[in-house]
Amino acid sequence: PPSAGYMPYQSGPSEEERKEQARKRALDEQRQQSEIIKKKADKERAVAAIRLAVTNLQSSPSENLENLMKVLDTIVSKEIQYADDKTESLRIEIEKAVTESNKRMALTKELRSIIKAGEDHLKATADLIRQNMQKQDKALVEKLEAHGLEAQATSTELQGFAEKKAKSIAELLISTKGTGLNELKLMASKLTKLSSDLKQMATNAEGLVREEKAQLKRKNMSTALTQRIKAVFEKYDADSDGFLSRKEVIKYSKGQFKFNPPADCLDRIWRNIVEEGAKGISFGKFQQLKVAIGTARVLAREEAKRVEKAKAEKDG
Repeated sequence: PPSAGYMPYQSGPSEEERKEQARKRALDEQRQQSEIIKKKADKERAVAAIRLAVTNLQSSPSENLENLMKVLDTIVSKEIQYADDKTESLRIEIEKAVTESNKRMALTKELRSIIKAGEDHLKATADLIRQNMQKQDKALVEKLEAHGLEAQATSTELQGFAEKKAKSIAELLISTKGTGLNELKLMASKLTKLSSDLKQMATNAEGLVREEKAQLKRKNMSTALTQRIKAVFEKYDADSDGFLSRKEVIKYSKGQFKFNPPADCLDRIWRNIVEEGAKGISFGKFQQLKVAIGTARVLAREEAKRVEKAKAEKDG
């Protein structure tokens, strides 16, 4: 029998077994290497796809943001599982981009609305200024005055909005890129310019309203004066034929000037003022008649003074 501690001889793996084991190890190593490569490729693809979607979101005009957020959500749902150690940083980037996009959508919506209202008011006030320059009308002047005051109020409102949103706009200008950034810059610039334009338009309207009111006042005064003169003419146009005859002129002169015009004065008036073929002095020539009578009265008074003085010197 075998002695204590005896180990029977065991032969090692055969050559074929060793080759098979080596082949399996090689396959395992190859599989592991392939998995590592695939995992790395998947990670790189996922990170690139998500970051491209984030960049598109940051760069797009506001009108495309809602759709692009849906695209980003779809890509994230599909790819985030492959992001590996980049998952947490990507989620932070995604959340930041989505938050900023929501803010940008809300801000640009407000900007569009207030800019549209301002532009409409600017155009309406400009149209009223043109109408007032083409036609004098009390109702138009009053309408322009109201629009001018509203233009000033709108300018102040736009300026207040710009100041209130200045921080939000500045932050979004930093985070936004590409055409989205250009859009935001353009709207912010337009807001500032529109406020200035409305203020200037209000000043223009105020100046024109002041001038138009003064002209209307002068026109009304002129109309009132014309009506008063017309009333005097009609008072002495006894037969209401639209002309003052010699007798009617004499009554007018006596009534208004306390002066009885001599015949030669009337002859001179008829030669110089009465139109050929006319029955007498028309209303259109009434002002000339007034001047002629007034001048004749002055000359008559001076002649009377001269005669009186000459007589006094003779008597003396």
